[in-house]
Amino acid sequence: MAVSSFAVLLLLLLTVVSNVLPRVVIPLKNRDELPVMLENMGLKGTGVEINVNSGNYTNYILEKWPSVSKYIVIEAYENKLEEKKNIVRKWSGKVEIFLSNSVETADKFEDGEVDFVYIEKSQEYCVVLEEMKLWWPKIGIGGVMAGNNYLKGSSSINNMTGWNLCNDGSFKTGGVREAVNEFSIEMATVVSVTYGNDTPTWYIQKRRIYSNNVLHNNLYNEVPTIYTYDDGSVAEELLNIWYTMWKDSGWNARILTVETAKEHPDFEEWNTILDDANICCGSRESYIRFLSMSTVKNGGFYADPFVFPLQKKMNNFKKFKGSGAFTSYDGIFLSLLSGSYDEWNRITKQLMVGGIDKNAIYDLRLKRESDPSSLHYDYLIRSAHPILNEHQFMLNICDFKDNIAIRFHGADLGQHRWTKQTLPALVFNWVQLYNTRCLQNEKPVMFTFVQDSTPHDYI
Repeated sequence: MAVSSFAVLLLLLLTVVSNVLPRVVIPLKNRDELPVMLENMGLKGTGVEINVNSGNYTNYILEKWPSVSKYIVIEAYENKLEEKKNIVRKWSGKVEIFLSNSVETADKFEDGEVDFVYIEKSQEYCVVLEEMKLWWPKIGIGGVMAGNNYLKGSSSINNMTGWNLCNDGSFKTGGVREAVNEFSIEMATVVSVTYGNDTPTWYIQKRRIYSNNVLHNNLYNEVPTIYTYDDGSVAEELLNIWYTMWKDSGWNARILTVETAKEHPDFEEWNTILDDANICCGSRESYIRFLSMSTVKNGGFYADPFVFPLQKKMNNFKKFKGSGAFTSYDGIFLSLLSGSYDEWNRITKQLMVGGIDKNAIYDLRLKRESDPSSLHYDYLIRSAHPILNEHQFMLNICDFKDNIAIRFHGADLGQHRWTKQTLPALVFNWVQLYNTRCLQNEKPVMFTFVQDSTPHDYI
């Protein structure tokens, strides 16, 4: 059978693309799976490790990543040098060991020459951040940077040693985790973290940053916009509070409706699909909100109308990832999301063609279980449950400052006899208390008590 010239050209193009475009990183259980991923990604260049504590892991990397052409071991301590040489002796054709500092070794490489860098030099915020800045230019597009101990250092100012004390004498809290998060945001990439029970390992891939990555540019160069969706059931008072609080935190805020969703070219098709699946009411609106966000030309951030910011200034929102990859900052609850225009439409299309079930949140959970790379999870949202239960007065609410927002979900409220009618007052008063106590130079708070004679069915 004759093959058309178009088919041959298409096949050739796909072959070229598959060989040129780097494969993306995948979820890993622990760091033992890291070199296997590098091999499966087709990386064959140079690997670098910086002060890895055990030569056994060096040996393991070389066994599981056989395609690596050269592997550089940087060792700062002379007393460990012979041990490292003995362990990796069988790899003498590939391995070079440098007894030097990282700066001197990095100067030996051209930008983009390295495929993999593994940092185990320190658990200090400043040291890790400096290493990442030093080696990132040396990594080529598609390459990977990784490290261990994705943990947060002590926040106590009295702990002037260990993870928080920098070489210049300054005191930086946050440890490895904060250094990695800040750097990934600056470089517009996404942090992945192993999900097993071992000490977490972090890894990020160097992807090409395009000048039209509006999501990233808007977050750091302009005032970003955050969206919510009103399905007609949200109290106007609550929407006003949502709008005001996000505006006060330095964001533009915009409320989308079904009229916005109608601008999407697939709106009528969506209606037919939802009708055929007998999906109505709140479940139906959960899908329509994705369609509505898919009309936002630059993509962006979405927060449910019961999600409120815990940071006073926009600059504190650097925990948001700006790479454009579709991300839930509330894990499986998907109450705060971000993605580029293409990513929002990709997710919406997946919902459309993948089969409709209970609601959009449930469907996306199932899709992520089958393909973990389709949706990134982060955990930066605080549930309101702890401040509503019987232990609320034992809780230090200022500990919430590590989170970016708080979720007052109906499931949490119902357990404590709050209702949709009383929710606006609850949110407004609690956030006022939080802002006064935790964000205004931690001033002391004076309380008084006013008895409300109006009968309430929730008391």
